[in-house]
Amino acid sequence: MDWQSLLSQIKLRHETLVAIQDEIGSSQSHREQRNESLFRVVTEALDGQVKQLSIERDKVIQECKDYITKTMDMRKAMGERVSLDTRLNIQKVPPLLCTLLTSSRTCKLCKSSNRNIGLWKQPIKNVS
Repeated sequence: MDWQSLLSQIKLRHETLVAIQDEIGSSQSHREQRNESLFRVVTEALDGQVKQLSIERDKVIQECKDYITKTMDMRKAMGERVSLDTRLNIQKVPPLLCTLLTSSRTCKLCKSSNRNIGLWKQPIKNVS
C-alpha cells in the first residue's frame, strides 16, 4: 500500500469516528481525549517502524563492512596490496540492481549471513 492510500484509509476511518461521535453526542473534551489517544497510538506505531527499519539498516551496513573486511583480509593473504580507503567505500545500490543481487540466483556470502550477496552462480555447461 502506498502512502497516499494509507492516508486516505486513515481519513475515511477518522470521518467514521467523527460521525459516530456526532451520533452519540460526545462532548468536545471527550473528542479531544480520543483524538490525542489516537494520535499517540499512530505515532508510536510509526516510531516503531522507523526504529525497526533503522536496526535492519544498521545490520545490513555491518554485514557489508564485515564482507569488505573479510575480502580485504583475503586479498592481503594472497599478497595483494590493498588500500585502507576502500574499507569506507560503501555505496547505496540502485533498486533495480538490488533486486537482481538478491534474487534466487545468488548464493550466500557465508553460513551465518541471512542476506544474499551478489555472487552470481555460473550456469553449468554440458561438456560433450
